[in-house]
Amino acid sequence: YIDCIMSCVDKCDQTPILVGHSFAGMFLSQIAASYPQKIKKFIYLTAYVPLSGESFLRISENLSEAPLSNELSVDKEKSSILLKTENVHNI
Repeated sequence: YIDCIMSCVDKCDQTPILVGHSFAGMFLSQIAASYPQKIKKFIYLTAYVPLSGESFLRISENLSEAPLSNELSVDKEKSSILLKTENVHNI
């Protein structure tokens, strides 16, 4: 994945902003460590942010449940997931 992403970055006319969601945070971190000068910003959108040298396996061992699962409600009628406003102060 890193090679593919960097191939796209190298073709950009401007310094890009990379956005990673979920597992893609692992790739953002590797790119940030290896090519920081080639990226304007890194945005982790509900993504994994590993510590230096930390693997996904190590991160996943420490997850008992999704961090926000108690703060969300599912609305099946509207096919959406909503943040419980009464719990915003907990986040």
